[in-house]
Amino acid sequence: MRQHETDMADERYSATEAARRLGIGRATLYRWIDRRWITKPAKDYKGDPVFTDGDVERIRAWKDRIVREKAGRGKAGRDAA
Repeated sequence: MRQHETDMADERYSATEAARRLGIGRATLYRWIDRRWITKPAKDYKGDPVFTDGDVERIRAWKDRIVREKAGRGKAGRDAA
């Protein structure tokens, strides 16, 4: 593999590290996977989930969108009162 190809490859993270980067608990990350709210990640040779930078960014975008939607609903409810 050429050097620039390895530089561009996604980093890979354990579930614990991915959860830390997302600001959530590992149990929350697994719950989201179990509920199929997010896509199951690839697995390593031991069968453990492995998250890439792309996975973490997609989950973060989804999480941020959900938080914004909840905040918007909460504000609308307070404004109506």
